[in-house]
Amino acid sequence: MLPVLTLAFWGCAPAPESTPALGSAYVGSIHLKVYAELAPQAAVTGELPFGQRVDLLRRRRNFYLVRNSDGVEGWTHRSGLFNERQVSEVNALARLAAESPAQGEATVYSPLNAHNHPNRLAPSIFQIQEGDVVKVIAHERHPRAPFDAGPLLDGASGRASTSRPNTDQEPEEEIQPPTPPPPPEPPPAWMRLSGLSAERILQLEAEGVVDEHRSTIPRASGDLWSLVRNAEGLAGWALHARLSPAIPERVLQYAEGARVTSYFSLGQANSAGTAHHWLWTTLSSNDVAFPFDSFRVFTWNNRLSRYETALIQRGVEGYLPVEVSPQEGGLVRFRIAVRERQGILHRKTYELNGLRVRLVQSVPWPNFDPLKQPPIMQRLPEPAFDGRPTPIPQLTFWDRVLQSPGRLWRSLGGS
Repeated sequence: MLPVLTLAFWGCAPAPESTPALGSAYVGSIHLKVYAELAPQAAVTGELPFGQRVDLLRRRRNFYLVRNSDGVEGWTHRSGLFNERQVSEVNALARLAAESPAQGEATVYSPLNAHNHPNRLAPSIFQIQEGDVVKVIAHERHPRAPFDAGPLLDGASGRASTSRPNTDQEPEEEIQPPTPPPPPEPPPAWMRLSGLSAERILQLEAEGVVDEHRSTIPRASGDLWSLVRNAEGLAGWALHARLSPAIPERVLQYAEGARVTSYFSLGQANSAGTAHHWLWTTLSSNDVAFPFDSFRVFTWNNRLSRYETALIQRGVEGYLPVEVSPQEGGLVRFRIAVRERQGILHRKTYELNGLRVRLVQSVPWPNFDPLKQPPIMQRLPEPAFDGRPTPIPQLTFWDRVLQSPGRLWRSLGGS
């Protein structure tokens, strides 16, 4: 009778290796450390690489006990894990960055994290080390806000959540205060009454003052983020203020405190290839919604061994991307999008011939407004995850009982 009772108790005992998992997830941080327990001084049980699939064994609030294929187990926070939707989002962002033209290269002076969203609290998917060079794809300004990655598990199925937030649901109607009256208009001759000189008035008119009223400049608040692509093909968002353009210092010294948002080589300036002609766009304001407010062409003077300005435009409302295309006969053309005073976007084509730059074409672009386009993260395609993990079967009590004799024999030293 004793062997039968022993077998029955062995069948009732839990089996650690067959304990069903809550679901699966993926490592969403550069190097994810997992800990033995949820305690301030807990020991590190392992460090998991980015993108590795892990099983979710237990959950306590926003902390999960995970296990990888090598058997490494430990606790980690939700922010270091990706569900299937987030993995698809990272892949779609990498494809978008690979298909988009680069607007220059950048490096860093100290390690800089690249996030999967333009948010300081978003997970860091890779890190730019000192000396690394990344491709700059685009720029966007985003206000600082809390980051919510969404649920890691679907409460109904226990699997990694793949659903996006429902943006079609109408928000609850909020009672708004009455609209305040508009502020009074300035007097017609406000510039002359302010004591400005005639030269200053002409300069203001050149910067966008129409009919003695300054034209509306689109404003935006928040940090300026850059979408970058590293040598491995991963794409992420990095703070633009921490990036340094990989343009020669002899050109960068003319930035005058402005941020270089894009730059391009317009060809070699000498036979040795030690000097190039350059085009760049810069941004001097911290609260505008467009990527640059000035562009400039530098040409190299071989006789004087210095850079000279062949073209400069200040006080513009410009948008990326800038397109550069070599032409026959050593000519180079570049196309740049600038909004004119009438509020219509124009695509202007310039040509560099020797050391001279001339305007070739200016075509209105009335059916496109970059300010009305959704952010890049909202333009990504719907998630399409191909590597959906197979659900782990949950063993019943009788399954464990039937498997018990083999476990008992192995525990006694059998083969």
